[in-house]
Amino acid sequence: MTSMVTAPQIAARAGEVIESTASKWLRPAIGIRVGTVSSCPEELEVGGRVLRVVTVESALAAREALLESGTDPGPRMILLTRLDEAALGLDVLARLTRGRLFPIEPWEILKQHFQARRIDARLTRYPWMANALLEVRRGGVIPTVPTGVLDERTAWDLLLEDRLGLRAGRWDLVELLRWSREPGRLESWRSLEPEIAQGARQWLSIVGGGAVAAFFDCVESGFGGDALPVAIAAEIVCAEQAPPEVREARVRLERWFSDRPMENSVAQGWIAAGREIAETTRRETARRDLDRAFVRSEEILRELRLENYLHLGSMTRGGLEARFEQFGRALIEGIARWEAAPGAEDVLPRIEATYHALRQHMMSDSLPQYVARVDRAGMAVRIARWLGLQTRPGNETSLAGAVASYVAEGSYLDRARTRLFGVEPHPVLAEAYQALMHRARTFCEERNARFGGLLARETRAGEPIADLVPVESFIEELLGPIAQVDSVLLVVMDGMSFAVFRELEESIARHGWIPLLPPGRGRCPSLLAGIPSVTEVSRSCLLSGQRATGTSGFELTEFALHPALNPEKRTEARPELFFKGQVSGGDLSEISPEIEPAIESRRIRVVGVVMNAVDDHLTKGNQLLMDWSVEQIAGLSRLFESARRAKRTVVVTADHGHVLERGTERMVDPRTGSALEAGADRYRPDDGWKYPGEEAISGPRVLTPGGSMVGLWSEARRYSVKKNGYHGGISPQEMVIPLGVFRQAPIEGPWVEAVASPPEWWLGESFTHPEAQLPTETRSAGAAPRSEPGQTSGLPSKRAPRESELVPAPAGWTKLLLESPLFQAQVRRQSRTAIDPAEIETLLLALDERGGALDRTALAAKLGKPVFRVDGFVANVGRALNLDGYEILSIDESGTVRLDTATLRVQFQLGES
Repeated sequence: MTSMVTAPQIAARAGEVIESTASKWLRPAIGIRVGTVSSCPEELEVGGRVLRVVTVESALAAREALLESGTDPGPRMILLTRLDEAALGLDVLARLTRGRLFPIEPWEILKQHFQARRIDARLTRYPWMANALLEVRRGGVIPTVPTGVLDERTAWDLLLEDRLGLRAGRWDLVELLRWSREPGRLESWRSLEPEIAQGARQWLSIVGGGAVAAFFDCVESGFGGDALPVAIAAEIVCAEQAPPEVREARVRLERWFSDRPMENSVAQGWIAAGREIAETTRRETARRDLDRAFVRSEEILRELRLENYLHLGSMTRGGLEARFEQFGRALIEGIARWEAAPGAEDVLPRIEATYHALRQHMMSDSLPQYVARVDRAGMAVRIARWLGLQTRPGNETSLAGAVASYVAEGSYLDRARTRLFGVEPHPVLAEAYQALMHRARTFCEERNARFGGLLARETRAGEPIADLVPVESFIEELLGPIAQVDSVLLVVMDGMSFAVFRELEESIARHGWIPLLPPGRGRCPSLLAGIPSVTEVSRSCLLSGQRATGTSGFELTEFALHPALNPEKRTEARPELFFKGQVSGGDLSEISPEIEPAIESRRIRVVGVVMNAVDDHLTKGNQLLMDWSVEQIAGLSRLFESARRAKRTVVVTADHGHVLERGTERMVDPRTGSALEAGADRYRPDDGWKYPGEEAISGPRVLTPGGSMVGLWSEARRYSVKKNGYHGGISPQEMVIPLGVFRQAPIEGPWVEAVASPPEWWLGESFTHPEAQLPTETRSAGAAPRSEPGQTSGLPSKRAPRESELVPAPAGWTKLLLESPLFQAQVRRQSRTAIDPAEIETLLLALDERGGALDRTALAAKLGKPVFRVDGFVANVGRALNLDGYEILSIDESGTVRLDTATLRVQFQLGES
């Protein structure tokens, strides 16, 4: 019997008595012997009954109370007394259930309360525990103990969930930090009885370690609400390789922990917990509180006088902006270095390192505005890599060579440059992009000048241009032969440049379309636009198959009658051609009701559709950047779906390209000071004068009066009013027309699947400096951070690598894996198709060499596979590697293939490095 009992104990004891007593022995009152009652209401509900509670100090008081209870059978009263049975007398005992007093034995009551067979003896260390547990309810219901044993962990599970709202079994620092952010939780801790609070802290510190003990130091010092912000700030304050000024700030951090120093192991636990919460919460829709924690963490860093070191943190907006600034400064300094010493090799390592610090920030792929800015930074890195190669002048001696060079590299460069034209809010980075674009344009202007000169020379000669397909020969040389072996949907994107096509072809491949190549060629052939490169000339040449200028009516007639498209001259099999007004309506997915029946017709071998999305965008002056994808271009996804159902090959091309408005200068006649007379954007009549940026061009392919004209090769000049973009000139952006051939299944004929072949600088293969480290001196907004071990210079990494990704694999580990009986069994059991062991080894080595992360396109080039086949191949190998739910091989939402080499070694018992 304890010295003090509570109402829950009394109710539990009375319930136990009623449940264990046969009805014939039940009397009007249940007698319970107590010491002191802490507090008890006048009535208690017991087993669905409401019983009056009466406390008596003498036998006479007991008799009076029993008289008031009546004589009806069944208990209606609980009689509490400190007297023993002898002092009450036999007459009183006769009126009590089972003729006796029942003592209060808390632990026995507790056992009955939870329907437990046994209670862990360790619980008796907490004298208050029994009373506290008797008050526990889950949804108003007394919980049971499934194992039948009320052990110490289960008891704390029940009590902490009931009193503090802590989830059962989740007592690590991560859970406590989350708990501290929930409304009212810290108040519930402050309202705990002192003995319960002390016991809870002791227990949680035992199971959670020093990091949890430090959490309660933080709470008891009055900074509980700052716990999560402090964990986020600790990434900087407690960084293992931090500069001395940062390490000194750890002393100032102690006031958040009751003036106790934080051991390094504890600090690393806090850093890991903050990262885990940031990493998981950023994927959730409700992250407002996390944003508040980020803001407060930066305030704490300022209080610690560490505002110049925000770049060392990988979670907050301020840290990301600081990394944007250091990336911008690396670009500015690198460009200045290149101008002083062209080809200097110490420039790219710093640019690469600061870019990777940017990508490794957690927020870089969680918010759309940051995703776009970081992707734009990736394009800047690609341009910088390209610039690092520009130490020699171009050596193209033929137009075919200039076209091949533009297709192989220039088209990718122009795509990257286009992305850099977006608005950059950080002033330092905006300045860096301007400097980068200025230097790139300098080289591009040299390229364009060479191209314009070669085009003028070979056009003037009037001879067939070796290895090039003029736009007027497209039907005869390319479209007709394809149509002889398969039905075709021809999509002509009016005004589409190669830069736009590079983006669009990736989108087409993501939809499962296989890019095809003619046999024996590493790239799909390109077309050479008509001259001038305007719609009324070049599109007429494309669709009529002859050098001609005409309207859409002329194009429609000539396309339908071209012998290469309908050699049997059958009326019902004539090619059909659809123009702008028939392609789309108000809905982006709509197309004319006439188009789909034509595509699905078995008789019509060739269906052509002219889409004006690009050309229409150029005529505007809104300067909006477009995402050129199948989904964004009105009606295009519907056309591809129709072609898929009809099992048609899709040929995508254009009539000419364009240059974008990026600070162009309107041409002025130096003789008059007025704008040059020109009837178009980028060409004018040949008046015998030629100014900088122009080239006179003549010959049979020039379809202007007199067969001559002056065209702009410079992308920095124009003749017309300002618009989004211009065409008609003789730059490679306007003259070189992309061609893509796609199918959902391999074509019957000589065409073969294309393998991704971007230039090395695009994939990140040219400059790899994993050992590059940056100095840690401060700047106005922070210094560049040290490179993490295992960093690579490729573009895909979007987060800080896990520790498992930083451990190099042992030599020959791939051979051990392939010979592993476990792996071989996994391949037989999990893989849906046979896998070539050599391809598996190539995949694993390519990823391991790049720190466990590689872009899908780069991996396709390593494997010698089309990009669209990479996902299926990785998934097939992943099924064999991903044991016990561990994701060893995966592809994330950014298209990055990831390999966790360390976990792979453990899972397949390959040994340590």
